[in-house]
Amino acid sequence: MTYFRTLFEEKGIDTETGINLGEGIINFTIENVLEFIENSPLNLQRKIRNKYIQIDFKNGDIMDFTKYLAEKISTTYTN
Repeated sequence: MTYFRTLFEEKGIDTETGINLGEGIINFTIENVLEFIENSPLNLQRKIRNKYIQIDFKNGDIMDFTKYLAEKISTTYTN
């Protein structure tokens, strides 16, 4: 299990949870975002992991960053 999956499991967040990006925008699940991260180059995975660590350390909401990633993935692959 990757760090990312462990993080979501520890937070009690189901990876099949949907991420609504707005009307007319492709909707993602957390699973989609995790698959994208896990298939990304290691240097990008490290950056994303470090950001999640910072958010978690400050007791922030990891879903805010996850939605941000989903939005970036959506814009990258739909434009």
